[in-house]
Amino acid sequence: MLPARERVLIILGALLNLCFLQRVGSTQSGLFKRVYDPMHPGNSNTKPGPKATVKNVHCGNEFASYASKDSKTVSCMDYGAKNYNCDLSQCHGGAQTDTPKSSPINLQLYFENCLALGVAGTEKSTFLVYAYSYLARNKDGHLVANGFAVGDSTESVHQFKCPWKDRTDRNNMRVWCDKCSELV
Repeated sequence: MLPARERVLIILGALLNLCFLQRVGSTQSGLFKRVYDPMHPGNSNTKPGPKATVKNVHCGNEFASYASKDSKTVSCMDYGAKNYNCDLSQCHGGAQTDTPKSSPINLQLYFENCLALGVAGTEKSTFLVYAYSYLARNKDGHLVANGFAVGDSTESVHQFKCPWKDRTDRNNMRVWCDKCSELV
């Protein structure tokens, strides 16, 4: 094992070499990554900008089930399995032509005849559930909603399985969001 002083000198030498090679633009790309410099005149690479705002996203497969970067946005996956981050204030229930004002989520995001998952003693009971989020299993004819059951005095958040049979059933209604950014 090398003495501490020699190890420090070796590390300093390696750092100096690294700095030098980055300044002169090493051609050994396998060893060193060049840093993007927007001021360099010969730089044809451009940093990608933010994705354009997408309107009228129908959150058919998922809504608000995944953590987002801030409390003002929610996750959303459309029927085509595209993922979005959406401005929560621009999401609504109802139809595509509705608005957050005409069909607010806090009044529209509910499901009927849901079964509580993992709650002892509720196996045979069904609930009206106001949901915070959902993950749809469209091919299986149900969704899993996170929310609270009407009549539960604790208003504890639980998971519920909410089935449907027809396309027009209440449990097959999905959230629309009018201001989203597509995730890559």
